[in-house]
Order: sequence, then C-alpha cells, then structure tokens
Amino acid sequence: MFKPGRKEKQFSLDDRFLTFPKYIVEALQKSFAEDFFTTIFLKINEDHFSVLYSETFSRPNKPVNILVSL
Repeated sequence: MFKPGRKEKQFSLDDRFLTFPKYIVEALQKSFAEDFFTTIFLKINEDHFSVLYSETFSRPNKPVNILVSL
C-alpha cells in the first residue's frame, strides 16, 4: 500500500551527523552526498510511482525516493 513520504521527516546533514567527528562531517559536505540529497533526493515526486504499489499489505513497502535514487 502506498504511503507518501513526509519530507519534513527526512534526515538532513545538519542534524543527522552532529555526533560525527568534525573531519567526517567536512568530508561529507565536500562530497556529492549533500548536493545529491538537496537537488535530487528531495525532489523525487513519490505520487507518480503510487501505481506500482499493491493495494493490499502483501509485500514490503520501501520509500520511492530511496528506490529511485539507488
């Protein structure tokens, strides 16, 4: 069964990695991960993919933006 993801519940680099050491946070911010998250991942419209989901609870449900971005 399709359930749209809530964008405000998605993780962000600002609060997800606060417990990481400074050098890891800097490396992640310099990598493609932050740009990918803001320019691609958050802009995937999950409603377009709702027809692919079963109406019954017969199979696992994964967020569309994760499946598409893989």
